Amino acid sequence: MSDHEKIYDKLSSLFNIKIKAQLKESPLEFHKLLHIKDVITENENYVIRFKGKEESLLFRNRDDLITNFIAYIEEEMYLLEEEFDELNQFEQENTGIKYDDNEVYLRHEIIGHGLHKLGQIKEKLMKIKAAHF
Repeated sequence: MSDHEKIYDKLSSLFNIKIKAQLKESPLEFHKLLHIKDVITENENYVIRFKGKEESLLFRNRDDLITNFIAYIEEEMYLLEEEFDELNQFEQENTGIKYDDNEVYLRHEIIGHGLHKLGQIKEKLMKIKAAHF
């Protein structure tokens, strides 16, 4: 079992959030799940690190996890949309730079699939949030 799967299982058992189907083949892969305690304030937080990403997801409880995860996904979707726009702009500009049509097509497909999967995760989290409140 991979770290990604172990982390998902732990999150699922701790916070009762079931998004396994939506996570499958998504651009998000869990890398680390940390439980941190500030020794001065005694505040406790969880931190999720994603593979290949600098940003982390910080939360205290289930509600924070859902809210912050939705915000994180929205940021990831924005970055993919921005990359898609840059790729389209590059194609439209006649700069004389040769590029591989197949590679560009493949990148379009990867971005589109990533946006679709992130949208599914976001939608599922929003349903969980709505059912809870």
